[in-house]
Amino acid sequence: MKLCIDGVNFKFLNLRADEFNKNFLPFLYSDSRVPQSGPSCTVSVLGANSELCQMQSEQAWSFQESDGLSVITGADTNGAVLWRMQGAAPYESVSFEWNL
Repeated sequence: MKLCIDGVNFKFLNLRADEFNKNFLPFLYSDSRVPQSGPSCTVSVLGANSELCQMQSEQAWSFQESDGLSVITGADTNGAVLWRMQGAAPYESVSFEWNL
């Protein structure tokens, strides 16, 4: 499944378009419509991770870097971390997982 957000082409592995959140449907592309130029990123969808159930954040979005690894998390209004994306510059590939 592929989509383009702000000029960056994302290719999601292990995720079909019908499994994607409906809020992102305007960004979806068929293979024939994906822009051929610009930066791209392959997203390995890892699925649910019980470790995230124990995580809390004071911010809706959090970005941290350590030893070359960047981690972005998203949390609900109660601070429960709902998802995590990890990767290293130049971000040609990242992993994505979510809370059970």
